[in-house]
Amino acid sequence: MQKTEVKDLKAKFAKAPRRQRQVLVGAAVTFIATFLPWSSVSMGMLGGFNYNGWHGVGLLTVLAAAGLILLWLLPLFGVNLKLSIPDADLQKYLAMAMVAGPLLWFLQSGFGFAYLGLGFWLALIASGLTLAALFQKTKA
Repeated sequence: MQKTEVKDLKAKFAKAPRRQRQVLVGAAVTFIATFLPWSSVSMGMLGGFNYNGWHGVGLLTVLAAAGLILLWLLPLFGVNLKLSIPDADLQKYLAMAMVAGPLLWFLQSGFGFAYLGLGFWLALIASGLTLAALFQKTKA
């Protein structure tokens, strides 16, 4: 990307409605959190394992966060999607899927056999705040 394209993206981000900025930042933080450890399993002297959000049901969060980011980026590059579902509804469904990943991960964690890591908590909080931002009532 050239400097002018980066400046254009920054300007368009600054002009975007507050809710859209919140959703984009929340999706970006959630996507980044998928690279951090979501759980660690210790097996004593045999060692242990670390898993990030790119395993199992965490992929649901990865795909949903990427989808939310792409919904914002594609129109900036001249790609107009003709979908049968309104963008606002699609964003809500993707945000719900983004929250479902960490929740399902927690249910699969074994309730104590696995240590839930920083990436898990960051993804859960960021995706939850993103979902809350989408369901806020706007002033008419």
